[in-house]
Amino acid sequence: MRKISNKFLHTTIIVFAVVLCVTSVLKTYPFADAQVPAEYYFEGENVNLNGDFMLSSVENTDGYIITLEQTELISYENMMMRYGYDSEYLGQNSRFDIVLITLNIQNIDNIDGCLLLKEFRIINKWKNIDYGIDNTLLPITETSLNDTYSIAIRPGTEYTITLPYSLNKRRIDGINKIEIDDMPLYLRVSAYPTKKFIILNEIQK
Repeated sequence: MRKISNKFLHTTIIVFAVVLCVTSVLKTYPFADAQVPAEYYFEGENVNLNGDFMLSSVENTDGYIITLEQTELISYENMMMRYGYDSEYLGQNSRFDIVLITLNIQNIDNIDGCLLLKEFRIINKWKNIDYGIDNTLLPITETSLNDTYSIAIRPGTEYTITLPYSLNKRRIDGINKIEIDDMPLYLRVSAYPTKKFIILNEIQK
């Protein structure tokens, strides 16, 4: 799917630089809270948010649809080469293998809602894996977004975005092989009142 041009992007995307305020937030994982139902989706399936949010209902996600287009496991060095950056962009101790998540975001008819991208996290069932978007690499994959917390697009439009996640808890020579005990992995796209996850079983190596 083709990305919206940068010129059009300025008129269709609203970037919010301030984190939404909430008094208390519970971190959620698959099966962690019997009071909060969970739904699971696969790559290519449309996830209709239907108002489900991360931290606050103020996010107002009615009309937003998220589709996972691709999940790719890539080394830091290969990512820098792909995007035309020098490998010295990050210090030696900050170079980890990366999962690139490509999402298509559609807005059917929402005029004032947004998606809180910072809370789109990769987790596993046993809670011992929890990766957030790498804000130092986000300006490379999405030059128009930089270090943003939320995104909104105009009604009737869609946008394809690539989010980088550094696997900063482990580093293996060459491409990182995620251990079988770590699977399955999930991308959490909402937390309340329904937890919605996209299963990341098919990670391309």
